[in-house]
Amino acid sequence: MLFGVVAGRLAGPGITEIDAAMDTKQKKEAAVISSEAFLASPAAQFFQAGDYERALEAFESLLGRYPQDPLLRRYQAMCLDRLGRSEEALEIFKALLKDYPSHVPTLYFLGQAYFRTQQWEEAATAWQKVQELGRGTPYAEWAGEVLKRFGPTAALPAPSPPRWRMEARYGYEYDSNVVLKPNDESLANPGDQNSNRHTLGTRLNYRALAGKTFVIEGLYEFQQTLHDDSLDEFNFTFQEFGVNARKQTQAGGRSVIWGLQYSALPGFLNGDIFSFTNRWMGSLDTRWTPRTRTNIFGRWSASDFGPDGSQPADTSRDGFYQDIGFTHYWFPRDRQSHVFVHEEFNSAFTRGDNFDRLGNMTRMGVHVPVGQRLGVDVSGGFRFGGYPNFSSISAGDTSRRRDTEWDIHVSLIHALTRRVAVRGFYRFIKSVNQNNFFDYDRHIGGVEFTFAQG
Repeated sequence: MLFGVVAGRLAGPGITEIDAAMDTKQKKEAAVISSEAFLASPAAQFFQAGDYERALEAFESLLGRYPQDPLLRRYQAMCLDRLGRSEEALEIFKALLKDYPSHVPTLYFLGQAYFRTQQWEEAATAWQKVQELGRGTPYAEWAGEVLKRFGPTAALPAPSPPRWRMEARYGYEYDSNVVLKPNDESLANPGDQNSNRHTLGTRLNYRALAGKTFVIEGLYEFQQTLHDDSLDEFNFTFQEFGVNARKQTQAGGRSVIWGLQYSALPGFLNGDIFSFTNRWMGSLDTRWTPRTRTNIFGRWSASDFGPDGSQPADTSRDGFYQDIGFTHYWFPRDRQSHVFVHEEFNSAFTRGDNFDRLGNMTRMGVHVPVGQRLGVDVSGGFRFGGYPNFSSISAGDTSRRRDTEWDIHVSLIHALTRRVAVRGFYRFIKSVNQNNFFDYDRHIGGVEFTFAQG
């Protein structure tokens, strides 16, 4: 479809340069972001990639610094329109046109918002003005194609974001306790417990189907750890094959994104099969207020861990694992930083009584940008797990098992280029248990490079 190509151009590279050039008059009249800064901003990059949720957040963050910038306000409205919040977008477009009634890009996107709300005559009027006032510009050409090809009675196709997205990672880190050696020396086996290791990973997303308010993606993820020679038996390979569907609706005057994902998760330890899991995950993502965001989720997993040992009724971990919880974010006025709290409740019903589990995890953290390219993340968490049917198979200790674990995580992320970033991190983990065999401390620190495309 011809307009599918045109709409794709509106979301892709090139449109921002046109807008920046056509906003010269406006930029002389207000304190606004420079064209160069706009083109290099994460907001513009998210928009070009079709990630309108993140683009909207980024544009609103920039508006905290440039509240009257017409270019940022227009792109804010465009994101709202493409997220199904066209009525909100119309209010912004109309307000902009009160100050700049002949501004061609605003008129063009006003026509799109009218079209999506089935206000056919208003859309046609806006595009006819674009043809008249923007003669010789791409907007006039695109408006003419819309009116000629579709007329005012057909649904407007949504822009087509890139079908493929890819992220690759490489890291090198130190782990002080790979084998989870107990702090009690009388219970610990002799041998090496610390290691340096390489970490490799990649993630691919393929957008198979997309409409105005839904998307279905295929995904693949691969992770590999490579320890030093003395602990290479702990080299772990993780893979994920999944299908993820998301649907946007309106509920209570709010935009709600529903998600459903299935994943097959094979794991290999030193080349041998370690586990295979079928996992289903449902989610709900919404904003209760303009400066908050909430994700509610549930995970259900059926896992098989291979050989069950000599006492499977006690030691088999095969079974069903369930997690349900939420993550809630708060954003300040500038939206560049955030605070979050995460809470989830966990349960496991396994073949072996020793791994039946009830527990929860609580986590809180903050993200703070430092300058244009550096970000700091600090978080802390507490995890509890009760094993109501546990009994030690060793003669030395028959006490019940109750795990408590807390950790602190600090990382610094520096964007080297638009697609390449480096992260330095440190994590301390302390596990305490009623059965001292499970008490241990662990320090993990290192550096990781990431590359993202699409």
